[in-house]
Amino acid sequence: MGAVHRLFNHKGLRLGLKKLRVPISLALAMGLPWFVRPELLATGAAISVLGVLIQWWCFACLEKEKVLTIRGPYQLCRNPMYLGRYLLIAGFLVTAGAWYVIGAYTIVYYFYMVNRVKREEPVLEGIFGQPYRDYCRDVNRFFPGFKRLDGSFFFFSTRIMLSNNGHWNLLSVVVGYGYIYAMLEWVVNAA
Repeated sequence: MGAVHRLFNHKGLRLGLKKLRVPISLALAMGLPWFVRPELLATGAAISVLGVLIQWWCFACLEKEKVLTIRGPYQLCRNPMYLGRYLLIAGFLVTAGAWYVIGAYTIVYYFYMVNRVKREEPVLEGIFGQPYRDYCRDVNRFFPGFKRLDGSFFFFSTRIMLSNNGHWNLLSVVVGYGYIYAMLEWVVNAA
């Protein structure tokens, strides 16, 4: 497992993939409709929308590097946005009905998430100090707990969500599923 973690922490590889994330995403998006099973389109869309809603809630609470975010979903676990991102992408993959792809994606995403969070935590500790250490003591990294719930659990600021560009996630899902639907219609009408 150490070699896998080293691979996911390789700075050059991470920078290369970051630069190529848009072309890679577009290539996958262009190819996906050829594998979509129409009967799974609604299921995949529902999963992706759930992911968007989780991310919206996270974006609506998060004032990066300004405020230690311990409201909204961040009272349940320290990294709820990763669940939203996982579901957003998984929904698209579900439409192909290739469960081995979902399994492979889940494994890759696990290593991505765990290693990224391990890099983020020292940075957050450096910014927020003891309050962040207290938060880490009380709130699990990934699995939800209910130790810290209070009145700010239902916090949601549209202004903060928009400043974090959360609306782009919804737009990407709408455009993505619109594209898939249009391609399916084109294939049906061309046949």
